[in-house]
Amino acid sequence: MTFSSGKEMLETIKDGMDLYNPDKELYVFCYNIVGSIVVYRVTNEYAEKLKKEDEYWGAYLGIGGSIYDDPDYDYYEDDDYNNLDWCNDNYDGEWEDVTQ
Repeated sequence: MTFSSGKEMLETIKDGMDLYNPDKELYVFCYNIVGSIVVYRVTNEYAEKLKKEDEYWGAYLGIGGSIYDDPDYDYYEDDDYNNLDWCNDNYDGEWEDVTQ
C-alpha cells in the first residue's frame, strides 16, 4: 500500500495497522493508547520468518526500537521529533500490512 501523506500513514498506524517496508527494512506499529509509534529495523530475511508466525511481530523483537511520541503524550517535549515527523519523512514507498 502507498500513502499520500505522513498524516494518512500515521492515522493508519493509530487505527491499529502494523506496517513493513521491505525496501527500507522498517517495521512500525502503534506503541501506546495516545498514538506514539515504535520503529524497528527488520531485515527482509527476518521479516519472512516473522510473516510465518501467528503473532504480532513486536512479540519477537526485544529492546532496540525507536519510539516517536505523540504530542498528546504526557512526557512529550515540544522540540522532540514526533510520530508525525517520522511519518512525514518515511511515508513514501510501498508498505505492507503485517498486522497479526
